[in-house]
Amino acid sequence: MASSAMNRVRNRTPLRRSLLALAVFVLGFATTIGVGAAQSRGYSRPAVTVLGTGAQLSVLVTDGPARLLLASGDDPAALGNALARIRPIARHRIDVLLLAGTTDDVTFLARARRSVEERHTEAIGNPDVLGALGLPVDAVV
Repeated sequence: MASSAMNRVRNRTPLRRSLLALAVFVLGFATTIGVGAAQSRGYSRPAVTVLGTGAQLSVLVTDGPARLLLASGDDPAALGNALARIRPIARHRIDVLLLAGTTDDVTFLARARRSVEERHTEAIGNPDVLGALGLPVDAVV
């Protein structure tokens, strides 16, 4: 009697393993699709997002794959946190970074520049900011 009970348990084990493997696969697949759909929504339409960066505001403009960030403010940590909240995972690149400020804002502008993966950087305002940030002379807008 005990032998037949053991045989039934042994026969069910491969079935249970197969069902468990199937359930894990389905859950993983559904999670991947869900995260992918949530991440693709972020930049599908043109958008302007205002970011709090301390005493001033910064603006992120997105249109499809293109991203422009106008950075101004006095709190680089707030800029980094605001960008982390709104950007989809693995889309950290900024195409054009516009740094707006004066020589009083050089610390913020330098830290903002280091915290963003940009393709091209321009400065808006006083040309003295260029030297302090190590930007070329023609980077003034």
